[in-house]
Amino acid sequence: MNAIVPRVAHAFGLAFVLCIAGGADAIAQPTQSAPAIADTFIAVVPLRSLQDIKVDGERAGALRNQAKQRLAQAQEGVHTLDNVIKARQTDLAALESHVDTLDADSKANEIATLKQKTALLEKLLDLLELRKNAREGEVESAAATVEYSEAQEELYSLEGQLATKRNDRAELSKKKGSPADLAAMDLAIKEMESEVMERWDQMLTKHDDSVSEEQDYVGLLKKLAEAQDSFHTP
Repeated sequence: MNAIVPRVAHAFGLAFVLCIAGGADAIAQPTQSAPAIADTFIAVVPLRSLQDIKVDGERAGALRNQAKQRLAQAQEGVHTLDNVIKARQTDLAALESHVDTLDADSKANEIATLKQKTALLEKLLDLLELRKNAREGEVESAAATVEYSEAQEELYSLEGQLATKRNDRAELSKKKGSPADLAAMDLAIKEMESEVMERWDQMLTKHDDSVSEEQDYVGLLKKLAEAQDSFHTP
C-alpha cells in the first residue's frame, strides 16, 4: 500500500504540469495558430524588459570606451619605452666602445669604474625591457576587453530586437491576427533566438579571452615588481 502512494503522487504531479502547459498554450494562441514563441512557457531565451537590456548595453558601451582609452595609453607607453630602450642601448654601446680604447695598465681604475657603470646600465636595460613587456601585456589585455565589450553590445542589440519582436507578436495575438501572420512571426522569433544564443556563446568566449589576458598581464606585473626590488637592492 505504501508503494502505491508515491506513484499516485507522481502521476498527479505530471498531470498538473501538463494541464498548466496546455492552459498556457490555449490562452496565448488563437485557434489554429503556431506556438507563440513570445509565451513565457515556450520562449527559449529568457524574457527581459527592453529597459534592462538597454541598461546592459549602456554598461557595455562604457566598458568599451574605457578599454579603448586604456589601450591607447598602453600603446603610447610601449612606444615611449621603446625609444628609451634604444637610447640606453646607444649609451651602452658608446660606453663599451670607450672602454675598449683605454689602456688596461695606465687606465685600470677608470676602466673598473666604467665597467661598473656598464653593468648598471645593462641591469637598467633589463628592467626597461620588463617594463615594456608589462606594457605590451596591458595592450593585449585592453584589446581583449574591447573585443569582449563589443561582443556584449552586439548581443544586447540583438536581444533588444528580439524583445521588440516578442512584444509585436503579443500585440498581434491580442488583435486576433491571422494564423499565417502569427506563424510567420513565430518563425522569425525562433530564428532570432538562435542567433541570440550564438552571440551569447561568442560573448562568453570573448569574456574568457579577456580574463586570460588580464591574468597574463598581472603575471608580468609581478615579474616587474620582483625585478625592481632586485634592482634597488644593493
